[in-house]
Amino acid sequence: MLFLPLTKDHFMIRTIITPETQTVFFNIPKDYVGKELEVIAFARDEETHNEKTNLTMTDFWGSLSDDTADDLNNQLQSSRNDWEQRLNKQI
Repeated sequence: MLFLPLTKDHFMIRTIITPETQTVFFNIPKDYVGKELEVIAFARDEETHNEKTNLTMTDFWGSLSDDTADDLNNQLQSSRNDWEQRLNKQI
């Protein structure tokens, strides 16, 4: 059995453990009693959403319709222009 410690600052509790059995117990702060809590358990080697990739628009070539791709490209260009204008005003 593994018991996770109760912490003073408990806005969110997150810890990484390596259990030695299939049973894990943990304490929760008093003010969490009666509230809906989210408990997530997954093996760290199964975690894939934090992997960083260097995808570019070209990586999505063919997966979007031409109209959608054009719209996205226009929005991107517009955002870049807005950013450039804001930077130039500050200089």
